[in-house]
Amino acid sequence: MRIPTIPDGRGAETAFQDRKALYINTLRECEVSREDRAATASSLKTAFLTGSLSAASVRYNKLKQHGMSVASALYSPESVRFSPYLPPHYHMDAYLARMPAVRDALEAVWSASDAGAVFNMGVRAAYYTDCVTFKVLTSNGAPTVALISDPGDLGVWEEISDDFVHQEALCHWYSMSLPAFWRLISGKPASMRERLWAIAQEHRSRRPYGRDDALPPTVESLIVFSTSPTMAGEANVAGLDATMAKPQVAADVVRLAELWIWDDALADYRVVTFLLPTETIVRDTGNPLLPGEHPFYPLTLDPVPGYVWGLAPMRYLIGLQNWREKKMLSMDDRDEKQIDPPLVLLGFGNLVDNEKAKAFRKAGGTLAANNPGADVKPVIPPPIPDPLYMIDAIDRMWENMESLPTGAGARGLGPASAEDDLMAKALLSSGPTLNRAMLVERCIERVATALLRLERRRKERPLFTTEGERFYLSQMPAALAARVWAHSASPIFAQQIMSKALAARQTGDITGEDFLEFLNLPGLDLLRPKARRIAEAQAEHQDKVMQVAKLKALKK
Repeated sequence: MRIPTIPDGRGAETAFQDRKALYINTLRECEVSREDRAATASSLKTAFLTGSLSAASVRYNKLKQHGMSVASALYSPESVRFSPYLPPHYHMDAYLARMPAVRDALEAVWSASDAGAVFNMGVRAAYYTDCVTFKVLTSNGAPTVALISDPGDLGVWEEISDDFVHQEALCHWYSMSLPAFWRLISGKPASMRERLWAIAQEHRSRRPYGRDDALPPTVESLIVFSTSPTMAGEANVAGLDATMAKPQVAADVVRLAELWIWDDALADYRVVTFLLPTETIVRDTGNPLLPGEHPFYPLTLDPVPGYVWGLAPMRYLIGLQNWREKKMLSMDDRDEKQIDPPLVLLGFGNLVDNEKAKAFRKAGGTLAANNPGADVKPVIPPPIPDPLYMIDAIDRMWENMESLPTGAGARGLGPASAEDDLMAKALLSSGPTLNRAMLVERCIERVATALLRLERRRKERPLFTTEGERFYLSQMPAALAARVWAHSASPIFAQQIMSKALAARQTGDITGEDFLEFLNLPGLDLLRPKARRIAEAQAEHQDKVMQVAKLKALKK
């Protein structure tokens, strides 16, 4: 966008107001679908937690059970490993010796930022949320990653786009506690700081969001400049437990928005922070993170061309969950009538009081009649040959909808042999689960690349190659990226690749150190040097054997 430049002296105030008007107009355009998306996300989360859009209790919440299974198949935080990557136009051999140290630095920052746990929550939420977003930022100078699980907390300028990459503007809405806001503005000039603090004091709120507020709830509230912002939000979940996943926030908070807008003059994003109650600009700076990039990385498990938010896979299963619950209710009703059937009382003309009839139905209840033709006949519904037939049929429809192996979720069914089990896994990995695993892996790579590049900009401690060469991460090319090693993020891929790794090890195509990566044993950091020394010893032994054989041949 063409953002007005603020000149020195005359015309500065007019240019500032023009720039502010552009910012506010862009923010309004980013929030066009915000309330609708937040309401939808709240309903879907309610269905996931309770099994029903109405938050009524259900006998069996298959939505949640299936969602947890899908998430565990798509991502395993303890098994994901990385490999540094450089584009083909770089001479890879020149950096090959440094790559193990770079990999260790990448895995260290991934672990220190707790990105594995954040991704685990995000992948689970992506099952019932149209789009979850990971935000890569710095906290106390260290790269970290945060989860924006509520789609209503984020807006983009062009929803018709297929991704976030080429967005002209993005906006993140959040709430912040007053102490955190004071830290945010503490570096401002005294007059501006006092003015901003007075506005925050006047417009602070103690009520939890999501009730009388027009803005949707904020579940995750993190910004690039904040040290430790306070989260505020709630999910509208009722049912057996009215407080399920429903945080109560009574701390004084203020509402802010962080606008990332592309500046043609800078060829980069500008970051503008608004104090929402008065639309006062708190910050207007250049991109403090990675040049030319914003910090938002979306994950949707069902992308829709021409709609940036995609759809949640759980949307297509709610109808089957409702149908299944209805059938279970009808089964319970039939069982109750068979155990305690309705009675038809014949010839009891003196039984006009319903309370007396109810007393007769209880244990030890008696009923006297003067009419010799009086009779009591139970009305028992006829038995059904297979009471669970329709439940199993609905489960098979569920499997067909998700392209799962037949019998993977039905009662009493499953693979009858190891061969059937292998085939079931093959069928599972050939359907949507495999495609979704690739979407998760791609998102992991983009977030890990951002973490690595932020670490590259700040890393001051030296790294060392196995040969003892000392170097710094900043000496690596700026195009340095992260790749998920051997599809290790998904257990499905890991099972497939293990058989290939065994075959490659047997033929000697990979070393013992490489094979350890596939095994992912505990204490891998300690096992790698041992495997390296073993390989070196074996190579030396092989050289000696060859030398002895050569000497013997010369003597002959």
